[in-house]
Amino acid sequence: MQNFFYIILIFSFVSCAPLPHGEESQQLPEGSGQLILDISGLRNSDGEIFLSLYSGKNGFPNDPDVAVVNRHQDIVDQKCLIEIDNLPYGEYAVSLLHDENRDGKMDSSMLGIPKEGFGFSGNPKTKMGPPDYDDVRFLLLVPEKRLEIVVQYETVGRERQRIMQERKAR
Repeated sequence: MQNFFYIILIFSFVSCAPLPHGEESQQLPEGSGQLILDISGLRNSDGEIFLSLYSGKNGFPNDPDVAVVNRHQDIVDQKCLIEIDNLPYGEYAVSLLHDENRDGKMDSSMLGIPKEGFGFSGNPKTKMGPPDYDDVRFLLLVPEKRLEIVVQYETVGRERQRIMQERKAR
């Protein structure tokens, strides 16, 4: 009888133990879908889009080696369409680069200001550095999901250049 009491006590402690961090009781449905990314806002059709799809914070947004999908896609008429098939249902985030010179990296000024276009799922406005994964993540839980990503370009230098041109015109 005493052994039975200890077994019940042990089971009650185990059943009340919290789940490890990140393993909430929410279960994602089984299945996979197609992710369609409609990329616009490109300033030209030079180069290619280099896209990385991440399934967690690890490596986002600058380490394509840990991305679950990496794609290079040509640009046509300043637009790009990327389709990713058979993607397991889950949480993801997109980071992309308009690699105008096809050198495989983000070109930037000596101050670190990007010279090439970039974009993220959710289209956040960036001012100082890339957004956090939590700010651009999305769920794929349907057979087909379409996202539009508008490419951004460095605006500080262009705005300064516009102001200087206006001053010269006066």
